Amino acid sequence: MQPQPGVGQFGQPQPAGQFGQPQQAGQFGQPQQAGQFGQPQQAAQFPAAQGAVVAGQPAVMMTDPMLGGMMIPATSAGAALAFSIIGLICCWPLAVVGIIMGATAMKVTGAHPNHPDTGKAKAALIVGIIGVILGIILTILNLSGALAF
Repeated sequence: MQPQPGVGQFGQPQPAGQFGQPQQAGQFGQPQQAGQFGQPQQAAQFPAAQGAVVAGQPAVMMTDPMLGGMMIPATSAGAALAFSIIGLICCWPLAVVGIIMGATAMKVTGAHPNHPDTGKAKAALIVGIIGVILGIILTILNLSGALAF
């Protein structure tokens, strides 16, 4: 026996969707899932119940399997390195941003031995300093007229 449009499984009327089509359970006719990606939904967990600090921004932590799953704080060393490289190539004031972000990342990595972002933070500082020095030298030479293109 075929189900009739607008009638539910047990004969109750169903509300019509757009253009008179029967209402679908989920997007594109897929059944509704309990949680995102089919995972069962969990009860809400509040940070205050877990003893976390509620005020301010939470610290983002990551685990490193090489350190035995120890929690280490995330840094912005990758972004610092990107700013330093861009500052070296085309716009030397961005290298200053890379130096500041690299110094902040160095503080975090210095407090945690064997932090995986130590190399990126050092490279951001070095490339940023080189970018600023070259940028200042080229700016002085350009303003003095020594670089005539």
